[in-house]
Amino acid sequence: MKPDRSIENLHPLMRQPVRDLLAVLHPIRWTGAGDVPYMWALFEGYRSPEQQHYLFTETRNTHADAWHSAHQFGMAVDIVGCTVDAQGNPTLDGWSWATENPWPKMHFHAIKSGLTAPLAWDQAHVELPAWQTFRSLHIG
Repeated sequence: MKPDRSIENLHPLMRQPVRDLLAVLHPIRWTGAGDVPYMWALFEGYRSPEQQHYLFTETRNTHADAWHSAHQFGMAVDIVGCTVDAQGNPTLDGWSWATENPWPKMHFHAIKSGLTAPLAWDQAHVELPAWQTFRSLHIG
């Protein structure tokens, strides 16, 4: 299953904060291991419940099963380092979750955009603070 990178598939309340965040992050570049240049890019947004369950049970890349993550509500995104080509554009084929990524800078701008970065174990994850309310309404 390919990651969904479409902002349009996010909840309408999430779209503008993500656009704002990506616009602020776009000019930020850094060099990772092996002198590889990186920039911030949207790795994944909306996840179907089936995709979330697969990640939880098969890959263990998440601590949340289906309907326990803001991704199923289109209210979370993962923003990570992406390799940059010679023209300075994201390649979308090399991704970095490395500890040397400038996570505090990304989190600072996420908060300024109205989002939160609540997961110490998942630095790439930012979400709409009110997503739990939507989850409560969904579950009933």
